[in-house]
Amino acid sequence: MIPPGQFAMLAKYANAFLGTAPGGSRTIYAETLMDGVDAPNLADELNDFFLVDVRPANEYCADTVPGAINIPMNELATAENLAKLPTDKPILLICNTGHTASISTAVLGMLGYDVWTLRFGMMGWRAATKAKVWSPKSSQVVYGAGYPVQKCQ
Repeated sequence: MIPPGQFAMLAKYANAFLGTAPGGSRTIYAETLMDGVDAPNLADELNDFFLVDVRPANEYCADTVPGAINIPMNELATAENLAKLPTDKPILLICNTGHTASISTAVLGMLGYDVWTLRFGMMGWRAATKAKVWSPKSSQVVYGAGYPVQKCQ
């Protein structure tokens, strides 16, 4: 028996979050986001998601998925930043490898958000888009598979 109160509410959200993902996974591959095959009742294309890069600002500014906003993981659960997140659209979290985003996905999922992790993070995005990433020697906008790598101005 779960005692009433905040713990019971979190346990309810955690149970719902962990039990609703297909195959128990809340991840999506970059290839799926860019395959151009849009299932109408499924979040499976990039524009189906609200994109959040949870890496530190300097990593976000180096390169990110186009359209992503930056909310570093250590600031994600503040009231101010939670207010930025939609409750009516799936959220896709992005980091370098998928690990940090997975932790953040679990936290937001337990708070009731429909949240997913970009599988293999920016490593997977770069590999799938064949996009060169920013380096100190070049600062041009770089395109891969029709998707630019977004950078801070």
